[in-house]
Amino acid sequence: MLYFRALPTNKPILFGVHAFVFLCLGMIWFHLFGKPALSTWKGAASRTVLERERRQFQDESGAVDAD
Repeated sequence: MLYFRALPTNKPILFGVHAFVFLCLGMIWFHLFGKPALSTWKGAASRTVLERERRQFQDESGAVDAD
């Protein structure tokens, strides 16, 4: 097992580089794979998507009420 120490007090520049790379990769990852269901690449859901989700929610809540 490799041991690597990257503490801010020990090597502040190295820690800053690692933090920056981690944040950049996280932003890319969540932009590609962490997109909410009602969001588009522009950040807003279309009317069609909202209507579909609204109908699905009403169907599901109606099924729960019937039980």
